[in-house]
Amino acid sequence: MTKTLNEQQPTNPTYLDGEMTTRIGELFGKVLTLVSSAKKETSSLVNAKNIEIDEEDLETMKDQLAKLTKPATYVMEISGQLCQGFKTQVAQVVRENFLNYFAMSLQSYKTLSESELLDATCFFCDFIEHSFHSDTGMIAELTNKFLEIFNWTGATTDVKQTLTYGMGVFSMFVPKGTFPTAAVFQALNSMVSAPDAFSEENAVATESALGAVGKLVYFQKDGAVVIDAVTIGFLSKLPFKFEETEAQTTHQLFLEQVIANNNNLITDATKDSVLAAVNRLRTEKVEIEFLNEESKSLLAKLA
Repeated sequence: MTKTLNEQQPTNPTYLDGEMTTRIGELFGKVLTLVSSAKKETSSLVNAKNIEIDEEDLETMKDQLAKLTKPATYVMEISGQLCQGFKTQVAQVVRENFLNYFAMSLQSYKTLSESELLDATCFFCDFIEHSFHSDTGMIAELTNKFLEIFNWTGATTDVKQTLTYGMGVFSMFVPKGTFPTAAVFQALNSMVSAPDAFSEENAVATESALGAVGKLVYFQKDGAVVIDAVTIGFLSKLPFKFEETEAQTTHQLFLEQVIANNNNLITDATKDSVLAAVNRLRTEKVEIEFLNEESKSLLAKLA
């Protein structure tokens, strides 16, 4: 429902006022408290029985605990829609009522099911991107944690897709030179350069990583790791073809940077590749709707 309301009121939504937002935050905060208590109680009961648990048992336990946390998935989705719709207006409500639950989940990521880990990482992607990106200390901690999880052997492709998106987002909001550009690029490149990067199973995740590479180019280009050759490689992959939301987000940001004459993106070595990418966005036809209305408007300005 919240997603539908956001779509109906894409700018300056009015379907919630401050009091209603506060009540929603408090209500769903209590839901997360109940979920956390239920998880702790279940884990305590298992531990009290002194049962020897092998790896298979552990995975079964994770799956059972994941069923208890389904309400937290709903809270994550609601939080994301609130952040996307109301931006900084809901930052305090989300921070006070939801953040601690998902932060604690990140800290214990090795004990989580995949769905729980996706809930926690998606929560922070939405929160930082749309509502709360002034705390560079928090962003630095999140970047390091996302890198740690990415390099964990238990990280699935879906989890890595979310992590790469998040690290790209985080790169937008910290001063140049303070971001771990080399380590993040290494992680992203491990996906982009994999032999099966554009297989049917991996293509969507690969484009997510490529979108994050683009953000490194725009906001954290260091001339040592992220260089013009990286820019040209990124541009050669435009337009994205596999997932509509990622494609539209990436293309809009690219066009915004072109119009802003971003000098990390546009150099003597890359200007021809930039122009070629813009022209492909105009002319190429693929199965998904890869341009939103904002991008179409930006393209018209570049005509």
